Amino acid sequence: MRVITSLLPALWILVLSASGYAFSQPTPTIEVSNVASVPEGEGIVFGRVKVNDKGTLIDWGGLNSYSEYGSLTVVVAQEHGSEHWRHHLSEDGSFYWHLPPGSYSILAFSYWSPERKLLTIRPIVARFSIFESKKLTYIGTLAITSFTGEVHSIRIEDEYEEALGALPYKFSVVKPTISKHIMSLEKMR
Repeated sequence: MRVITSLLPALWILVLSASGYAFSQPTPTIEVSNVASVPEGEGIVFGRVKVNDKGTLIDWGGLNSYSEYGSLTVVVAQEHGSEHWRHHLSEDGSFYWHLPPGSYSILAFSYWSPERKLLTIRPIVARFSIFESKKLTYIGTLAITSFTGEVHSIRIEDEYEEALGALPYKFSVVKPTISKHIMSLEKMR
């Protein structure tokens, strides 16, 4: 019974995501612009959502610019709570989110294709955790293959070295404490 009650918030968000509700409602931002902006008691997780469409790695453009490929948004939720956030991807899909220590899941993504004039919403469960506040945690890359039409595969990749190389450009931190806890992907039934 405890397992079922701990899954109820995630299941509710999944239902909302499938209906499009979680993508249409405003949510606070979890994107980190600089380390000083991270609220007290929170840590930073970073990684990437990489989309390979017919052999082309998608660039989603800047936050305020248009990409010929459309847009991709993910829903992130607390595993033992009711809070969820929507995050619109930009550029190569790299993300830096501030969250309090705890367990989380990327529960769904939505993709707007201007070419097909179609909104695709796909439920997934990619779990990750933040163990300590004021720490950087690398959680991996959620790799999605063949996006026009059907999604052929979703997997987790470890691109730690590449992600570390981008950190000095994103944050001016001196020898940050970085941990690596790769997210896990659950099979959807």
